[in-house]
Amino acid sequence: MALTINLPQTIEQKLRQDAALKGMSLDSYFLRLLKQMAVISQPKETPNQLSETELLKKINLDISEAEWANYRHLIGLRRAEQLTEKEHETLIQLGDKIEDAHAKRMAYLWELAQLRGVSLDKIMQDLQIKPIEV
Repeated sequence: MALTINLPQTIEQKLRQDAALKGMSLDSYFLRLLKQMAVISQPKETPNQLSETELLKKINLDISEAEWANYRHLIGLRRAEQLTEKEHETLIQLGDKIEDAHAKRMAYLWELAQLRGVSLDKIMQDLQIKPIEV
């Protein structure tokens, strides 16, 4: 299916820059963003169905230290422009896995914030969750 979207120039430029940083075409990058949004908007358990303990368990990212180390190593190779095609594919797969896990995590953080009646920022502060540096 073909779809044409008229975006403000500033948004298009930002998307192009983000796609380039990830070594992806604009189409591939935009499709990945749309898929992530679909994951977030899918019907899921409500806070009334999950206890605070269950939400806290789900908030933990399911990414091993070995995967993080490999991801950081591949990012370094990409920055140094020494990435092979196979390594590039691995980097994209790890990036997808990390972004999917992060999208799910944010949804559970939001549910926990609603359950506690506080802001998302407050929950992230309380749990000492900060942006992950690559």
